[in-house]
Amino acid sequence: ADIALTKRSPVENFRIDWVVERSGKPIGVAGLVDLDFFNRRAEIQMGLPNERGYGESLEAALLVLEFAFSVMKLKKLTSYVYSDNPGGQGHTMRLGFKQEGFLRSHVYDKEASRWLDLYVNGHLAEEFFCDKKYMYLCNRFLGRDPRVPGRAD
Repeated sequence: ADIALTKRSPVENFRIDWVVERSGKPIGVAGLVDLDFFNRRAEIQMGLPNERGYGESLEAALLVLEFAFSVMKLKKLTSYVYSDNPGGQGHTMRLGFKQEGFLRSHVYDKEASRWLDLYVNGHLAEEFFCDKKYMYLCNRFLGRDPRVPGRAD
């Protein structure tokens, strides 16, 4: 079913997915899901299960943010993080997301037989493009001169 989805456009699927690689080998996935073209927003999803530190996930996340805001012209991205993933929530906050909500006992974890809370986070395009540190890193990751400030094309 997932392969069939790849044969349709993001407009038909309301999502874009990427495989994150290191040295040509897959190490995780990244995606924009629930694309809402009218309201210019989507949810970002990241999964790099065996990553040590935040090197690859930082690069992948910034490139997805840059793509979403520059290429897709989205205004807002959301991120949902389970309460049993404090590292993921911290990483999301370090990317410039702001916590916009906290949903108590929102998701049932069948394997652990317990209810989990859910953090709701948001990031606006104008905040992303005003952050010189992220613009520097995005330009560097994309092979542009990182000393050139401003919005990526």
